[in-house]
This record gives sequence, structure tokens and C-alpha cells, in this order.
Amino acid sequence: MAKRPNRAQTENRMAAEAREAAKRTQELAAKGMRRRRVIISSSVAAAIVLILGGVALGIALKPKDIVTTDAGPANMASWGIALTGSDGNITAVRTDATAATASPEATEWTGDDADKKHVQLYLDWACPACKAFEEQNADLLTDAVASGEITLELFPLAVVDRAYSTDYATRGANAAACVADLAPDSFLDVQERMFAAQPAEGTAGLSNEDMIRIIGEAGVTDPELATCVTDGTYRGWVEAATNRVAQDESLRTTIEGRTAFYTPTLATDGKPWDREGTVADYLTR
Repeated sequence: MAKRPNRAQTENRMAAEAREAAKRTQELAAKGMRRRRVIISSSVAAAIVLILGGVALGIALKPKDIVTTDAGPANMASWGIALTGSDGNITAVRTDATAATASPEATEWTGDDADKKHVQLYLDWACPACKAFEEQNADLLTDAVASGEITLELFPLAVVDRAYSTDYATRGANAAACVADLAPDSFLDVQERMFAAQPAEGTAGLSNEDMIRIIGEAGVTDPELATCVTDGTYRGWVEAATNRVAQDESLRTTIEGRTAFYTPTLATDGKPWDREGTVADYLTR
């Protein structure tokens, strides 16, 4: 019987494949293929997840049956935080806390929100590709929410723990859940600051104290939130939420021949963006 490769061998092979993908991307860019910048950026994102996160979600996270999970935060009944807006203002939709073992409930948009385009964004605060997406598209998305053109649901995940020495992705997603639970209207401000402070892969990542300080800089100084971050209150829920996405074949996309779930993933009513064209074009389709 052939000997099965060990984990280190498997990860080394995947890293080599990712380096080759990144090399191909760089070669395309060097040829001046500016019109494909969005697609190229997505390929780089895939390479980042593959090299430093271990593998893309569709490979790294084997689907698990979600039988039990710790209770989840308030204001995330869909397992994402839902945002709506009008007249330049954005507010988070309030929902009850998620009970242990409960499944996510699709957000039911009513009133003026019912006829809007419903956009979902799956991301990881520790993921460099997500930071790049934030820098390029956050203003576009938030302006569209504030003007009443779209609703937006943000799904914090823990994808790239292997890129850090202290399971930073999980701790970051837990912090996101804490903010959604206790200061939902500050979520976008906190997210912007967390991405701006994103540490380099290969490090320990931000400490819990660092995250509490950054959240405080967004005006959220609730001691209960600090405890939530320090205690890892929603770590079990974060794992369940991330595994749920790993099982969802409808969220998988194909980049350079590899079909998997990638972060970030942008979707409308559950159908992911194919990464063709720009996000601005996508929102007007």
C-alpha cells in the first residue's frame, strides 16, 4: 500500500502550487493586462490563502456536520451582521442572540428594504486579500448602503489561522462577533480600523489587548466587550459559522481552474460574484 503523505508534505505541495499561481499572476501583470486587474487581484488572493493560510477554504476546511455549537451573538441571526441605510445613514438590523445548536436564519427584508439589491460579503479580518478588497471597495459598498441602493450582510470567518502563531483569525472573528453583539452600529468603523492594523502573516497577529484598544479607538469602550474579546466568548460559534460556509457549494467560485471557497467572496442573494469586471459594475447588474 502506498504511504500517505503527512500533513507537512501536503502543505508544502499546496504552497508550491500557490507560489506557481502567484508567479503566473505576476507574469500576466507584467504583460500590462491592466483590464484584468480585478481578476488578477482575486488570483493573488487565492495564492495568499493557499500559501499562508494552509489552503483555500474548500480544501483547508473539511466539511463538518454542524451538530452542536456555542451560542452566538445578538444581531447575527443569519450568522452575518445585516446593514441597511438611507439618507446617508447606516444602521445594523437587530436580532436576538443565536441559541446553541440553532441554524442561521435568512434575513427577511421588509418595507423599503425589500426591493433593494441584497449583497453578502464573506471575509476574514486576518486575510490580506480581504484587506485589499476593503481598501478598494469599502467606500463603494458603504455609500451604496447609506444611499439606500443595497443592503449588506457581513459574515466574519476564521480562514487563515495557520498564517499566524496564535490562531489570530479565530480571535479576530470572535472580536467581530463581540462588536456585532454589543456595538452593532460601530461594526463598519471597527472593521476599517482592524484592517488598517492588520499584522503581517507569519507573526503572532494582534493580541487581544491590541484588538480591544483598536475597538476602543472606534468609540467602543464597553468593559463587557473587552471581556468578550479576552474570553473568546464566540469561538465555538465562529468555528461553526466557518464550517457552514465550507459546506456551501453555492459559494464556491473558480479561479485559474481551481474551484473552492475563497475569501473575500461577494454575493447577491447567495449567488457569488464571478470576479469579472469591477465591483461597481457588479452592483449595477
